[in-house]
Order: sequence, then C-alpha cells, then structure tokens
Amino acid sequence: MIDNEFRIVLEAYTQATNDGDIGTAEALLRELDDLVVSSQYDRAKAEKIKEWTVG
Repeated sequence: MIDNEFRIVLEAYTQATNDGDIGTAEALLRELDDLVVSSQYDRAKAEKIKEWTVG
C-alpha cells in the first residue's frame, strides 16, 4: 500500500517540479518524507514483534 502511495506522490512531485510549481513540490516532498518515516516505523515495529515471537 505504501509503495503505491509513494509512487503516486513521487510522480506528482516530479510533475510539480517539472512544471515549476515549487509550493506544491515542497508539500509533496514533505508528504514523501512522512511516508518514508511511517514505513520505517512500521518496519521497526514488525521487527520488534518478530523478536518477541521468536525470542
């Protein structure tokens, strides 16, 4: 799910950058950053649960 959302936002960011729409590009870049942080959090949470289950 995040992969698709990331791809869509990345394409929108690229288009905004190409169009010279700096405000939109900056907002989309913040959204991309949020998606990456969220993904990293989810991955760390899954690893922690895996450790509890295995350990």
